[in-house]
Amino acid sequence: MTFPKYYSVKALDTTPDDNDTGYLLATTSGAQQTTLRVNMKTTSVMASFPAGQLPSRDYHQLAVTPDRKRAIYMRPVANLGGSNMSKMDLSNGKIRELPSMSGYKSPKNPQAINDHQIVLVDNNENNVAPIVIYDIDSGQRSFPEWDVKYIPETQYDATQTFFLMRDSKNSVEQLAPQENGTYKNIDYGFKAFTEGTKWQPLAAPFVFVRR
Repeated sequence: MTFPKYYSVKALDTTPDDNDTGYLLATTSGAQQTTLRVNMKTTSVMASFPAGQLPSRDYHQLAVTPDRKRAIYMRPVANLGGSNMSKMDLSNGKIRELPSMSGYKSPKNPQAINDHQIVLVDNNENNVAPIVIYDIDSGQRSFPEWDVKYIPETQYDATQTFFLMRDSKNSVEQLAPQENGTYKNIDYGFKAFTEGTKWQPLAAPFVFVRR
């Protein structure tokens, strides 16, 4: 699917049980963002909402809730050097900043767990990358994993299992939920790339296929 030259696609997300629709975060007019709902079969734009200026850093992130009502993305903070996560109502384009998320300046891989929660990794300047489960309605947060090194990629499964890669180990691991609310770390020994090979940071070294 191709778009007019004035659209530069930065992020893409889809929702379950909807094979025809895609949601895009694109840049227009240089420094502006737009959220698009597109029909992949007819290659047409069904809705377009202005999403504000580009974030101050190259963090183009997008997550759409399964009910297709809200989109989570990054936008700048007035008079600050960072960016905040915001939610957009996909019925009218109204934007609201997510409460209690102002401290996360480098969120990566946001994914919608359900209609009310997202999961993301915050690769911040302290080189500690907590996995954060965030309720976009209440603002409550929980942390399946906290004191870890830089995580280039994480994926969430419907069974509440996390698959991730740690920069310090270069291997794919699983965080499996336990009955007491904790998570068990399982290292499968799958190397995400050959040791000594140069790889591009923030590139996805693996993908989890849902079956």
